Amino acid sequence: MIALVYSATIFVSALLLFAVQPMISKALLPLLGGAPAVWNTALVFFQGLLLIGYIYAFALSKLKNLRRQAYIHLAILVLVFITLPIGLPDGWVPPATQNPAPWVIATLFVSVGAPFFALSTSAPLFQKWFSHTTHKDAANPYFLYAASNLGGFVALLTYPTIVEPSLRLADQRWAWSAGFVLLAALVAACVYFLPRNGAERGVETTHDYPESQEGNNTTFERPTLLRRLRWIMLAFVASSLLLGITNFMTTDIAAVPLLWVVPLALYLLTFVIAFSRRPIFPHKWVLIAQPLLVLPLVLWFYWLFEPSLSTLFGIHLAAFFGTALMCHGELARTRPGTRYLTEFYLWISVGGVLGGAFNALLAPLIFDDIIEYRLVFVLAALLLPARQYLSFIPNPKVTAHAIGMIAVALIIWLVYHIGETNIELLSTFGTAATIIIILLVLGLSRRPVWYAAAIASIFIAGSVYESTDETTIYKGRSYFGVYKVEKTGPFHQFYHGTTIHGVQHTDPEVQTEPISYYSREGPIGQMFRNLALKPENRRVAIVGLGSGVIACYGRAGELWSFYEIDPLVERIARDPKYFTYMDKCAPQKEVIIGDARLTLKEAKPREYDMIFLDAFTSDAIPMHLLTREAIELYLSKLAEGGVIVFNISNRNISLRPVLRAAADDLGLVALAAADDETPYYHEVGMIFESEWVVLARRKEDFGNLPKGQMWEVPKQDPGTAVWTDDYSNLIRAITWVDEF
Repeated sequence: MIALVYSATIFVSALLLFAVQPMISKALLPLLGGAPAVWNTALVFFQGLLLIGYIYAFALSKLKNLRRQAYIHLAILVLVFITLPIGLPDGWVPPATQNPAPWVIATLFVSVGAPFFALSTSAPLFQKWFSHTTHKDAANPYFLYAASNLGGFVALLTYPTIVEPSLRLADQRWAWSAGFVLLAALVAACVYFLPRNGAERGVETTHDYPESQEGNNTTFERPTLLRRLRWIMLAFVASSLLLGITNFMTTDIAAVPLLWVVPLALYLLTFVIAFSRRPIFPHKWVLIAQPLLVLPLVLWFYWLFEPSLSTLFGIHLAAFFGTALMCHGELARTRPGTRYLTEFYLWISVGGVLGGAFNALLAPLIFDDIIEYRLVFVLAALLLPARQYLSFIPNPKVTAHAIGMIAVALIIWLVYHIGETNIELLSTFGTAATIIIILLVLGLSRRPVWYAAAIASIFIAGSVYESTDETTIYKGRSYFGVYKVEKTGPFHQFYHGTTIHGVQHTDPEVQTEPISYYSREGPIGQMFRNLALKPENRRVAIVGLGSGVIACYGRAGELWSFYEIDPLVERIARDPKYFTYMDKCAPQKEVIIGDARLTLKEAKPREYDMIFLDAFTSDAIPMHLLTREAIELYLSKLAEGGVIVFNISNRNISLRPVLRAAADDLGLVALAAADDETPYYHEVGMIFESEWVVLARRKEDFGNLPKGQMWEVPKQDPGTAVWTDDYSNLIRAITWVDEF
């Protein structure tokens, strides 16, 4: 009964703890959009507050009287009730031109700081209390940490699949508050099982860990400085990899927002496995498997071959899972006795915060690409425990270092000489060299220093070849992502991650010809030729700048206002070394920096004849630009007879049903077009497939748009509800396509 109550308490606490993260992040969407950096900044905040909670648990556990500890904690829970239900503070808006990370952290602190702090104390504090109960496993409370992470795992899986599609944000807040009341009752039950006199029980002297914890290195002695540093570094690596793979996969592989949740769920699952009483993967197996799982990723970074999307996801997730499980298994193996339990979790939290801060706050300032993802795999290799071999040889350590040095030198020689033939991996030399490299790296995995050196050598070789690639003429990074400009033949292409945001021909005679998604033969060209708009002095608003190509549909005397959230995008678009649309195309142009939901509010009523929403080709769908409230804002700024145009071209989300539902709800009419038959090249330049939806107040506002050729009324989907600021169902909109 005691173990059940404590397990349930820790499970519910973790469930609430991890449910509040996507819930409050969703509430931020109307203010900041869906960039991966917003999620990563939120993760850093939550990790920081978790550290504060662990410091509190560590300090509170120093009180000798357990009942006094309990009453203090119950008092804090009662005070938290004052802050419920949780929600964003009224009137808070992010800065338009500055890095919004500090604003995100301050907003989260005010909105969910108190309840999150109360929840963050649960894992170490209740394990410490359990160690002083009369339960037979009181001396080994670490198994309760598995219940904690299982609660978080369940929260992250059920939020996008059950909670978000079923409950509006306001209902989620009240349901979460009810869960907090349940938690308070469970905490009171935990207090009931504490010793009546409040005295601590000295159970550590009879401690006996089960045999299933093979290789357990638990000690009742005070942890040494070296052991504390190792705990920090193990937690740092796992935390940094969590944010690294999240950023990399949602920016450089595919624009699937749910991928933000998958790595975090796997991260928690590794804690569940590592701290279970009988782990399903013995730790010695994990130490053997980690190099096998990481090596395919290392080779992918070098050769950048293009397997199917599911295969590539598997490569990255397997390497992350194996490495995180190794780190957390090492933490479980070297855990201290219960006397130092809260201190142990405190140092784990310190490492988690440092890893998150490194990725979300420091790395964007010092790297122009997601370099930190690769660096931390090298650090993980250094933390792999050394295993003995060559023991039958005199001076085995000296011999091992000599072999390691020779093996790394051979790896460097091989990767250098197959660099020029990396496209033809099936050549005799390339295949043989690859097999030799794999065997050498696996052989070195028993010696962490040389194993890390081998991985670093391959990473560096890949970076060197990438830096000598003359097609990349610019690379930069901001809070919102990684951008690059590539020169491909006579074209400059503007990338955000793997998504193209614009293309321009370098020949001055055709530089002002709109291409990529915006060709004159495609839907956008037809629309400009046929829409019944006033013939001159149009006012046009465009949400999303890209390279500025759409401006070439403008005419002299018109004013086009571009609403762009990232100042770096404007700098790239205005730099004549890369693009000249903003300089050479006819209309007068202004760029307004900030999120469109905020900056458009400042425009005059009925100011624009056309409003373009061109932010849906980015690496995260900004759902807050598709809600009923957002479209109502656009309508308030749209002149009579005007149209709202959505570029919904993307690889993974079907937005036609979403916009049709919004149109029906608001009494609007809609037309949609998909240009999926246009050749990739034509006589001027690159033409890409594109998809568009146009909304208007009346059918007459569509003018002579050729309905029945490329344009059609989007079909209704009875299962698609109207998206609002407090409701969306992304699961239903996803179309899983196994390609880039």
